[in-house]
Amino acid sequence: MTVVVLRYHVTERRVVGETFAQRNRLRQRHKCLSARLLADEQNSDSLLVLWEFPTREDAQAYITESMFHYGGANIADMKDRVIGYYDEIASWPKVISKAS
Repeated sequence: MTVVVLRYHVTERRVVGETFAQRNRLRQRHKCLSARLLADEQNSDSLLVLWEFPTREDAQAYITESMFHYGGANIADMKDRVIGYYDEIASWPKVISKAS
């Protein structure tokens, strides 16, 4: 599984919420397992998005289509945008059991 983390700042938080809701079918088409849009309570223009996909290829295909084909003005409004792809570490259970 691959988790994608997107952190950014915006001026129109409402527009981001609407766009996020509208992309549900697009996420489903790319096999998205879960999606969360989070706002910083202290800084309302700071947002964090978390997606889970079965594979990195599914994740990258979604980000490419979502951001670059449908992004438009929303992309221009995203300041300090950072995207990270995180894959599960297969050795994680082994590390935990050794540490016990």
